[in-house]
Amino acid sequence: MITLAKKDRSKMTAAALGKIPCDLSIENARIINVFTGEIMEGAVDILEGIIVRIREKDQKSEIPSKQILNANKRYLLPGFIDTHLHIESSLMVPENCGKAVAIWGTTTIVTDPHEIANVHGIKGVDYMLKNARKSPINIFTLVPSCVPSLPGLESAGADLQAKKVGKLLDEDGVIGVAEVMDYYGVINDEKRMHDIIIEAEKRRMFIQGHSPTFTGNNLNAYLCGGPKSDHEAVTAEEIYAKRKLGMLIDLRIHSPEQAKSLLKGVEPGLFKDAISLCSDDVNAHRLIKYGSLSRALADLIQEGLDPLMAIRFATYNAAREYEFSDIGAIGPGYCADLQLVDDLTFVNHPHLVFSRGKIIAVDGHYQGDVLDRAKCNLGNSINYININGADDFRIKAEGKSSRQVMVVNEGYQNNTPVYETLQAKGDYLELPSNKNVNYVCVLNRYGKANKTICLYRDFGLKNGALASSIGHDCHNLCIIYTDPEDAYKAVESLKECGGGVCYVKEGEVKALMELPVAGLMSDLPLAQIAAKCEKLEEIIGQECGVENYSLHSLNGIVFCTLPVFERYTPTDLGVVDGPRKRFVEYIK
Repeated sequence: MITLAKKDRSKMTAAALGKIPCDLSIENARIINVFTGEIMEGAVDILEGIIVRIREKDQKSEIPSKQILNANKRYLLPGFIDTHLHIESSLMVPENCGKAVAIWGTTTIVTDPHEIANVHGIKGVDYMLKNARKSPINIFTLVPSCVPSLPGLESAGADLQAKKVGKLLDEDGVIGVAEVMDYYGVINDEKRMHDIIIEAEKRRMFIQGHSPTFTGNNLNAYLCGGPKSDHEAVTAEEIYAKRKLGMLIDLRIHSPEQAKSLLKGVEPGLFKDAISLCSDDVNAHRLIKYGSLSRALADLIQEGLDPLMAIRFATYNAAREYEFSDIGAIGPGYCADLQLVDDLTFVNHPHLVFSRGKIIAVDGHYQGDVLDRAKCNLGNSINYININGADDFRIKAEGKSSRQVMVVNEGYQNNTPVYETLQAKGDYLELPSNKNVNYVCVLNRYGKANKTICLYRDFGLKNGALASSIGHDCHNLCIIYTDPEDAYKAVESLKECGGGVCYVKEGEVKALMELPVAGLMSDLPLAQIAAKCEKLEEIIGQECGVENYSLHSLNGIVFCTLPVFERYTPTDLGVVDGPRKRFVEYIK
């Protein structure tokens, strides 16, 4: 078990018996009991950040506490626990991400610094661990298990083999190994994944899973391989199949439609102790609007899940998943990580959020210091790109009148790559104007000359170039474009500012979001980076004529290069069939 707080048992028992005063009493509250699934009226007494007593309605305290807070019949519940979050996807460093989720009632997050590990290796993970200690909430870290995600099929800035993973597992604040996304490597007992899992097992640490679409023999083999949980299930049938085999389910809900669909996999069976909630990848301007878990609870409750069950998913169940012994509930000996809410719809901010009995947020406003800029000394990670001009973003004709170029987002389900014929114009191929295709280029940013250019259909880009130094999971540069001149300009702009997302049209930078921390995160606080993120998507939508562009713009480009999913994927080394671990011919 993992115990978060040091406790003076002598003082605690004395306070519980009314022999010494407590620091804080929250009176006249409707207390959510996640042990029994009840709501009780009463009071909670807190000493040195720890709950020492729950008093029933009308039970008076023998000695008044130093501070008494009248809840006015609001609901008092534990702070939420987000079981899987990539802080880098928030576009903020850990201390600022913690402040951002706190205002929506999340007081603990379990994070996987997989993204920065791919860029900076151990140095990057160490930065995240140290910066997380400045956060007002609990931030626990799982060591990335797949850096790079598929060795030999893509290039990263680091390579974390078992020995390095073991070294990181011994750091303070680390509680296990993060999502084991090389799921075929696990079931085929490949040495890299086998040895990394053993490092966690010999320390009796948690092994987080990642097994999209796995059922039947594959799922049985994956669980035998060591991983315990999954957050990738996207159908009710998959959730139910995994529940029946004892897998821990981290529900990832980002819309009412998802909630309605996935609840069908939650409903069967009497026991639901193995279900918790996670946010996974949420960027800044969605965090500021909806928080990390509040939106998921709101959607689940709206679709019919009992509010008390939803709360249990986000608190007690989550704590049990990671064997946290003193968070996730309101009871004697538990940390006073709490929230006070007006109702159980979770569409609004909590009235108050407490961390260790101290108020850290009031009605959506963080109560601590907000720095203008967070400190980071990792340096510019976009300095090593081998390009010389716009021609580097064109496909050579090689003396032919035409060539066939692969459309990477089509044909995988039939195991039949789709190609478009591009006509030559001079020494290079020309993008057809009537096929709804863009160029997509993945460009190595770690000093190698690796580069892949192919086609992507129906991305929505009508003009210019969209470039990003966020490109899961190795975070090479990804550029989607119609004009090679604009692509070159966009990449040069990212090199200058240290990374981010840039949109260029007709040689002019129309939108730029600087992410100087590893090319993944901003050093700005929530409000500023959220505004920049929202403005970027707004401008791209206007320039490209894409309706509801914010629904897919950033995710569309940053996940375009992730090769572990069952699809064709461009990396800096070529186009890969990730699950089958092979390259596919992309230019004929």
